[in-house]
Amino acid sequence: MNKKIMSSLHRLPLLEHLYLNFERVPYERLFIGPGFTSLKSISLINIYDGDLKQAEVDVITDDIRCVLASCSNLENIHITTSCYGRFNINFIDMIGDIPGQADFSPSLTTLRLRGISLSLTSPSLRYLARLKSLDIDDNKPSADDVYSVLASCPALESLQVWASNRNRLDIDFMNMVKDIPSQANFSPSLKTLLLRGVYLSLTNSPLQYLANLKSLDFHNIHPSDEKVWDIMTSHRLGLEIIKVAVITSSLVGYLLHYRGVQEFHILQGGIYPALAPRPDNEAKKNLLYSAFPHHQDSLIAFHAQLLHGMGALEIHPEEVAYLEALPSLTTVKISYALPGLDPPLVISCF
Repeated sequence: MNKKIMSSLHRLPLLEHLYLNFERVPYERLFIGPGFTSLKSISLINIYDGDLKQAEVDVITDDIRCVLASCSNLENIHITTSCYGRFNINFIDMIGDIPGQADFSPSLTTLRLRGISLSLTSPSLRYLARLKSLDIDDNKPSADDVYSVLASCPALESLQVWASNRNRLDIDFMNMVKDIPSQANFSPSLKTLLLRGVYLSLTNSPLQYLANLKSLDFHNIHPSDEKVWDIMTSHRLGLEIIKVAVITSSLVGYLLHYRGVQEFHILQGGIYPALAPRPDNEAKKNLLYSAFPHHQDSLIAFHAQLLHGMGALEIHPEEVAYLEALPSLTTVKISYALPGLDPPLVISCF
């Protein structure tokens, strides 16, 4: 990235989508200034790779705030920094006083932050009033910060929360939802939920928040996982897309209580070896030979990303052949990955 490139971009008055990937050391100015008034989508990837000093943090946030302030119709923001572990760049500093301006009207619908702390207070929460998709990756996201955002986003449809230290799992989704379903005019809107390093304990409040959920991805390893399926069965919540790390009898029982699953994923890649679950081959057989035929009119995709090694869950060629005979199933992918790598290294597939 250099001044000549940015100067050329400034000569594009109708530019709507801007994607910049910064991969350099030492730190340089981003050279992003006002002028992109037509922008609807901005992606700033790898804005820094190294240890940041406070002065550099200030420059980065000032540069980004400058361009955000000039984009009144911005709908999508994706910002990634490579300096994981420090997390001293805050989204609240990037938007500054924009939401407090007299002519401000919220337009943002998608926010994705990687290595950026989600820290917002009123009136900065006004910036997210129309948000439909939130994707945050923090070392240990604050449940209170996420709660404040969720409480301010009545139309949120997709929520993804990543905590880098996946083997801790001491953050509870329930603390992110709290009393939101009891608030006046609450209407469940969330359709897609992904949790990493955040465990899903279901009680009355989270269940109401997830009443319209269609896609659940929580391939964590946590004792509360087993209870999730029993509770969802008792409340007749039917998912269309399921992504998990462990196959259990409770999960199979849940699948046999309704119809309509479209995609099913077993994702074990990225699990640390010490946390790898013991395979339940009986549950696996019941999944393949009982639960999947129960959803044969809707199931279109099955993907298993399994761990490689002795004692790991396996799906054999004859089992794959059986699955391929299901009438609606059009995609079957089986891959094996070395444990503990994220993203996982796939070493074989069929």
